[in-house]
Amino acid sequence: MNGTRGGIAFFLPSLVGGGAERVFVDLANHFSSQGLPVAMICARLQGELLPRLHPEVRRIDLGVPRILSSLLPLWFTLRRHRFEVVFSAMTHANVVLLLAGRLLAGSDGRVVVQEVARFNEGRNLRLARQERLVCWLAERLYHRADAVLAISDLIVDELQAGRAKPLKNVVVLPNPVDLERIRRLGQEPPHHPWLGDGDSLPVIMGMGRLAPEKDFATLIRAFARLQDSVPSRLILVGEGAGRVELQRLVQSLGLADRVAMPGFLDNPYGDLARCRLFVLSSVAEGFSLALAEALALGRPVVVTACGEPPLDMVGRGRYGAVVPVGDVEAMARAMAESLSRKWQSTELSARVERYGIDPVARQYRKILWGD
Repeated sequence: MNGTRGGIAFFLPSLVGGGAERVFVDLANHFSSQGLPVAMICARLQGELLPRLHPEVRRIDLGVPRILSSLLPLWFTLRRHRFEVVFSAMTHANVVLLLAGRLLAGSDGRVVVQEVARFNEGRNLRLARQERLVCWLAERLYHRADAVLAISDLIVDELQAGRAKPLKNVVVLPNPVDLERIRRLGQEPPHHPWLGDGDSLPVIMGMGRLAPEKDFATLIRAFARLQDSVPSRLILVGEGAGRVELQRLVQSLGLADRVAMPGFLDNPYGDLARCRLFVLSSVAEGFSLALAEALALGRPVVVTACGEPPLDMVGRGRYGAVVPVGDVEAMARAMAESLSRKWQSTELSARVERYGIDPVARQYRKILWGD
């Protein structure tokens, strides 16, 4: 590898339990276990994933409340530590890193950003003025990165759309999944009593941030319709600003005794390994880590047509049911059919072997250090 004297720094808003954060923690731990100097820089060093960070990973807290407030603290940190590689994910963090590391010349090492969200689908659910400005800046700054990593071809297409000059620094790389860890933790006891040995009703699970783009409202409505034919229970694992609205929907549909929302779980895999069905209800996904984890544990899945990687994971319907985005009736039918069908767990689990952290991290290492 071309020099690692300055090591690598990962830059994120925080270590809350989102997909991008989990990927960065897994990569940081993986590189640290190989003896590389690794730092985790956060606008605010807090979140459910902080205890998962390897003890050898240096923690740097910029101490600001929002990612957009971290520009000058990040510039100072980059000037002080001289990392060989700085790597960020999520558009807000990417913009701040490119402003600090490139326009303000804070870094003389490689600056790499990852785009994990689709600009033209999920974003339109939450594009406030500030968010539109961030996207506008991203479109004009991404060419300054040493590499822009995208987790699907569709994200590449959206990044390139409307540009007079196409980006020449874009690389498609999937998210890595720590399959060994997931399967090991899947053997631990579940948190929820519905998943105990004595319970007779099938349990369906959804997992992710409680936000509009995950569209758990459609899943809840489809689950309500499912009760006429297949009495069952639903567990939604995750936290977010949409909790209150989703709880109101559950109450209005008379499902309070059938739907549980336990929040973020440090280890959801003991529960996930024992559910009868996992449902991905998202409007748009670049790469669904939750879907990959469910398949890794051999769980049957129902998936919305929310992006190419999720569709590829389920073989476009061969290894899981695919339904249109936002279609309550289709989702309810697919859930009923999937619960009645016998799936081969080994076939489902094999679908995600290519995303294992060892082979994918080797690809990241080549791009991050420019080897």
